[in-house]
Amino acid sequence: YSFTVTASSNGYVTETFVYSFVIQADPVVSYKTVKLSVYFNLRSSVLRTDQKSKLLRFIRQFAPKVIDGTVDGYIQWIGAVDKTFIPLSLARARVVAKFISDHGLKAPLVVRGMSVLNSSNAARVSMVGLRCNV
Repeated sequence: YSFTVTASSNGYVTETFVYSFVIQADPVVSYKTVKLSVYFNLRSSVLRTDQKSKLLRFIRQFAPKVIDGTVDGYIQWIGAVDKTFIPLSLARARVVAKFISDHGLKAPLVVRGMSVLNSSNAARVSMVGLRCNV
């Protein structure tokens, strides 16, 4: 865009200014969140071999595009939840976050122990969510 401003005095042009500027829109950025479930053995925060392989494939596929992410750990409800079970959910999340960081993911991660899910085996899990550029 450009426009001209003319200053006058008593009908005589005293100054003329031409202003030009460009309006540029911010680029449109699209994101998608990819998710992965990482399973653990009962009362364990040790990564299973099959889960390490799954994580490595996941990292290779998405690491270059990741902006940030979350790793949430859970435990399975088995009777009364005692004080040792609650830290287990956080330990699971931390071990997954450390593994993916050690193997090439450099984006910031929020790591949370989310405590108890229902009584299914699926509750012995850490959930990884990564926000990626599309």
